[in-house]
Amino acid sequence: TTIEAIAAGCWPLVYEAGGQREIFASFPKKNLCLWHSQEELATKTLAVIENQPSKKELSSLAKKFSIESFAENVKKII
Repeated sequence: TTIEAIAAGCWPLVYEAGGQREIFASFPKKNLCLWHSQEELATKTLAVIENQPSKKELSSLAKKFSIESFAENVKKII
C-alpha cells in the first residue's frame, strides 16, 4: 500500500519497521518518510505540509517498483 500511495501522488509517512525501511533504502528523502515516535511523526507531518514534495520525486520512487522495473531486474538475474 505504501507504493500504491506514492503512485497516486501521496507522500507516505510510515513507521520505520519491517519492509518500510527497505522500500525507502535508496530514496534521497527517506528521512522525511520514516518515523519512530509520535513526536517525530507530528514534526514530519508538518514538514511535508509546509514543503510539498514534487510529483517527480514521488514518481521516481514509484517507478523503482513498477512492473517494467521488476521485469528488467528478473532479466538481469536470468
